[in-house]
Amino acid sequence: MNKRIHEGTTYLSNGVKVSKNNIIIKFFGELDELSAEIGYINTLVYKYLIKDNKYPNLIKKYYEILYEFQKDINAIEGNVLLKDSYKELSTNKIKDYLVEINNILPIQYNFVLSGGNITIASIFKARAKCRAAERRLVSMNYYYFNSNLLTSSDIECIQKCLEFINILSDYFYILARYTYNILEIEEIII
Repeated sequence: MNKRIHEGTTYLSNGVKVSKNNIIIKFFGELDELSAEIGYINTLVYKYLIKDNKYPNLIKKYYEILYEFQKDINAIEGNVLLKDSYKELSTNKIKDYLVEINNILPIQYNFVLSGGNITIASIFKARAKCRAAERRLVSMNYYYFNSNLLTSSDIECIQKCLEFINILSDYFYILARYTYNILEIEEIII
């Protein structure tokens, strides 16, 4: 049996041994859940929107980019932990897509809630998981910010990851609205 299970410890990808209750492990757990939810959304989108080509006005690239986001999410661990390597994230592409989709959608006057169908609900769930990961990264940054363990370059890297996760959360909100719109389902608003 694995001795680490009894100790409640694990190793980060940089070789550091930490408690499974460590804030970094919790953050990576949040990212793992977010990545899994994106995979689920990809399955739903293919099955219900793309497969039978029922929606000729559907702009597939707004969904296909989700695969790229999964790769970015997996790169964040390396960006946060491995000091000598930083993988550029898709932050600017997300910003561009947000502008494009916003130009397609009707003006929003109220906050839109989750619902409509399983695909839309899953997109909102990914948004919630994204926000949870963002809160965890903020906590991690706060916890280590005044520590001699972080250099200014580490803090800059964490800030870039925070920006990506924040923008990704916005993307899921707009993507859910786009999906409501393309499926001609009335948005649930408050």
